[in-house]
Amino acid sequence: MAETKLYPKGLTTFAKNEKAPDWVLGTLVVTPKTLLDWCNNDGKEWLTDYKGSAQIKLQVTKGKDGKLQIAVDTFKPTKQPASQQEAAANNSQSADDGLPF
Repeated sequence: MAETKLYPKGLTTFAKNEKAPDWVLGTLVVTPKTLLDWCNNDGKEWLTDYKGSAQIKLQVTKGKDGKLQIAVDTFKPTKQPASQQEAAANNSQSADDGLPF
């Protein structure tokens, strides 16, 4: 089953102008107040910390209609229990890995 895309408020994409050069893919318009309001409310759960600053990871995708879209990257890795992480680290650091050299 396909996951429903989550689109942040305050970001709007437009197809490239027919006269634009090949290296132009389209236009992105940012409405700061709308984006900040969304980040502080509905989008808050998708904010992560990077070196002490809040950030949100977005994906640039192509829709079924061929237009560019900006969607929230909703992937959340599952965390392994500490005992499994330690076991994996110990297995990868073993001196006898079965290799002949």
